[in-house]
Amino acid sequence: MMDPVYSQSRSRSSSHASSSGQSVILNTPNDPTPEEKVRSREHEELLSDGSPFKAPRLPEIGYELPYNELPRSEIDRQRQIPPHHNLAHTYHAGVDPAASKPPSPSLVVKFKRATRVFWAEFFGTAVLALFGTAVNNQVALSNSPLVSNAPAGTYLSVSFGWALAVMLGVFVSGGVSGGHINPAITLSMAIFRRFPWYKVPVYWLAQISGAVFGAGLTYWNYSTAINLYEGGTGARTIEKTGGLFFTNPLPYTTNYLCFYNEVLMTAILMIFVVAVGDEGNTAPPKNLGPFVVFWVVFGLASTLGMQTSFALNPARDLGPRIVTWLAGYGGGVWSVRSSYWFSVAILGPVFGAILGCFVYDFFIGKAACCFGSDLISNGSKDSRKSNLVRSEHSNREGPGLCHAPNPRHPCPGEEV
Repeated sequence: MMDPVYSQSRSRSSSHASSSGQSVILNTPNDPTPEEKVRSREHEELLSDGSPFKAPRLPEIGYELPYNELPRSEIDRQRQIPPHHNLAHTYHAGVDPAASKPPSPSLVVKFKRATRVFWAEFFGTAVLALFGTAVNNQVALSNSPLVSNAPAGTYLSVSFGWALAVMLGVFVSGGVSGGHINPAITLSMAIFRRFPWYKVPVYWLAQISGAVFGAGLTYWNYSTAINLYEGGTGARTIEKTGGLFFTNPLPYTTNYLCFYNEVLMTAILMIFVVAVGDEGNTAPPKNLGPFVVFWVVFGLASTLGMQTSFALNPARDLGPRIVTWLAGYGGGVWSVRSSYWFSVAILGPVFGAILGCFVYDFFIGKAACCFGSDLISNGSKDSRKSNLVRSEHSNREGPGLCHAPNPRHPCPGEEV
């Protein structure tokens, strides 16, 4: 049998600096204990008859490396390597540069990479318009005995449905495009948050077309109920069902009052939007921004939204209005209330969003406003702690309601 003296495992190699502190000795065995010496002598006596199992004792091999040239991680690794193993020859095979080159992305990956921001805003706004116009139709149509035997909702349902629509739309697009889903917010981000101006038309196109798509899905779903409500197949009137899609103010209001109402509500909404993204304020934990906006929209709809149907978003009114125009409501959708769609439903939210962002930056925010100068420096020039969201250094395409601290893993072959 094999001599246990030579088959026993070696103790972990010791390493220590020399007296000069310039070198370290690795892979040298510890001195044997008294018990090991006794066992060694006993085995030598048993094998003294010239047994062929007795083999010459292997010399202990060590080597010395400069201490100041060896990193700490390498020292720790060498301590755990058994003696002699690290002295084996190492052969480095040549690496073919062509073999290490990643494969070229497919056309699908290229298309997605080039258009994913557009589609994020498109489908985010489509979700907003779909849920919002659907709750309008369900509540109004179900309250008619011609359509339903029992009502399916009240004004509280409308407020809740639109707030839910905004929250879900932000969740769909927030991690990719920032979750603007509102042309007024996109414009304000370009003015106050250095959002690239060349992306503004792309976002607007995605938001308006997404609103058309979402409202079109709602119209297709409730077209039969609208026929019953209107009293005939294909009958469409602005007075009865037009307001189920675009904003329809109460008769006693004037356009000036409605404009003020929209500016006030959108300014409040924008203050909360920029506060959610301000790391210098009480920003919520990651991905909880849409929940905050949900309660803001729900509160605005429940308290200030009665007079104007709370547009808060130019795309929310313009997209469904285009659908009604195409569905046979006629050109009156553009001329009703002296072009209410432009003077109130578009200009009101735009001015309100700009005003809200300016008020927050001037009176509350700790960092820069649209002019790029620090209002309250607090002795710090670290832009990472400001409320100026950096689109150039962000994992997303731009600032918005959703934070994305953990970047998305790219697809195979997709450039980062």
